[in-house]
Amino acid sequence: MNEQHTKQYDFFVDAKKYQTDQKHLSGLQIKQIAGVQANYQLYLEEQGETPDKEISDSMTVSMEGHVRHFYAVPPATFGFNPVEQQLRDFVARHAAKNPVEVTALSNGSHIVKVTNVGIGPGWNRPTANVLFVVPPGYPAARPDCFWVEPAELRLADGTTPKNTNDANAIPGDNVSSRRTTWFSWHLQSWDPSRDTVETYFNTIMGRLKPAR
Repeated sequence: MNEQHTKQYDFFVDAKKYQTDQKHLSGLQIKQIAGVQANYQLYLEEQGETPDKEISDSMTVSMEGHVRHFYAVPPATFGFNPVEQQLRDFVARHAAKNPVEVTALSNGSHIVKVTNVGIGPGWNRPTANVLFVVPPGYPAARPDCFWVEPAELRLADGTTPKNTNDANAIPGDNVSSRRTTWFSWHLQSWDPSRDTVETYFNTIMGRLKPAR
């Protein structure tokens, strides 16, 4: 007698693995399976440079094909978050792919370190840690510039990327041994009622991809 086995589909929520025998799940069903609080916002991690997708409770997601990775963010008034809330959201959003370290400094700023970021082809290495500073007075005060570690990030042909150097340290950095490459990279516009830590990180990735 042949036994029939129901196909199981794996998916992850906040880096924890779950299974379902359903080919499609709604956002609400995903939250219920993973024990996510009903008022949390669910996101689907997209591949490459595609922005992550907000999943409403009524939206349906296919479980077929590649394994889906989701994360849940606590409720917040987006655009008016205090810096601590935005940083918590940012850490949660990237936990599965690129764990984030946040260091609060005595001057009120925060160093944000996104680890093991895929920076695309054209560089002398495929990944790097990306660091930036959330300044005192944020979000009225906009972030500026960023750093990667380890230092000596170069183009694939060995040349130095435009508007970079290995000498400019992170202001106020309490890790004296840290060696980085600094990128002089400045926002063209910043709306403190709309832009977030996440949107700033996206502009950094726009500088790193493509390599130049």
